[in-house]
Amino acid sequence: MDSPLWIEKYRPQNWNEVVGNSSNIEIFQGYIRQKTLPHLLLVGPRGSLKTSMLLLTAREILGESYNDYILELNVSDILRTTLTVMKKSLDKMAADSRKYTRTEKYLSRVYIDVLNNLKSQGISRNPNKKDILLGAIRLFASEQILGDAPFKILILRDADLLTRSMQHGLRRVIEKYSSVCRFVFVSSSLAGIITPIRSRCSIISFEKLTIDDFEKFFASVSQKEKIQFEKGALNALHWLSNGDLKLAITYLQVASLKSKHITEDLLYSIHEQDLQFKLKNLFEQTLSKKFATTMKEIRKLIAIEQYSPEQIIQAFAEMILNSSFPRDLKMKILDITSEREFELVKGKYPDIHLMHLLISTAYAYEQFIKSTSN
Repeated sequence: MDSPLWIEKYRPQNWNEVVGNSSNIEIFQGYIRQKTLPHLLLVGPRGSLKTSMLLLTAREILGESYNDYILELNVSDILRTTLTVMKKSLDKMAADSRKYTRTEKYLSRVYIDVLNNLKSQGISRNPNKKDILLGAIRLFASEQILGDAPFKILILRDADLLTRSMQHGLRRVIEKYSSVCRFVFVSSSLAGIITPIRSRCSIISFEKLTIDDFEKFFASVSQKEKIQFEKGALNALHWLSNGDLKLAITYLQVASLKSKHITEDLLYSIHEQDLQFKLKNLFEQTLSKKFATTMKEIRKLIAIEQYSPEQIIQAFAEMILNSSFPRDLKMKILDITSEREFELVKGKYPDIHLMHLLISTAYAYEQFIKSTSN
């Protein structure tokens, strides 16, 4: 049965369906010809087909063993899943399986395994998130290979969300299981990855998909879904998604439910409703100086809903521009926003720049209120 989600329906199933980053395609096809794969660090913007290229490569190298010897873990899923859910026994999950995701079921199995290991070492505490992450990796990496598979492949998505402590723990795991398991880290930035992890991996950098890449990809999608792009609509889709193919596909699917004639106005309305509505509530929390709560929600937008920090700042600026704030206050906040966006382009420490934006905005608002009340 086909997935109702277009991001799954149109995930590339062969190399002819892959667009962009042609030099990286050659690198992966070289691995296929040699039937080998080093530890990898795939770095680049979201939606640039990093994982898709890797999965196509893994499928050809592992062959019939593909489903048995590949594990894809999303760090954001591990960080998001509560320890309470992980503690649920597998029997209880099986009784109400629809309520739990595949990841939650796997992490529950890991929780039990890690808890037993701690007890066997005489450690009387419950597992923490670091224990769970390393336990999930060890459980997969340590299982014996049966058949003709040359090795197992473990994929860690959103690797830049790993704490330094988690990454140092992973370094030792890589060393122990490197003969039977290849580790692939997928990240939007190198900034959060420690040097010992980088040094153990071949780094492949991805560029943001271009408008030409979008034209090639969506020509096939529009034909299959019987939709028509009006003038300027595809350029708008590329700009709104910031070249993120997954986000663009999601926008297009939502738009297609309203009309088969895709226009700029339709795409802009979907984009604004989707992100700016969420940011409005967060902005109110910012003005109340609830910075920790706001940052927690922003991290969810980035890690789970796959918005880039740049998109959040751009949507924040649009929201300010369209607000009822006095002109002087608007200009002050927009200056702050522009400065933070410029720093983000350098690709380092998005959390710091986003927190700086929140604090500076709240301070500017507070000073403006004081000056007008005098």
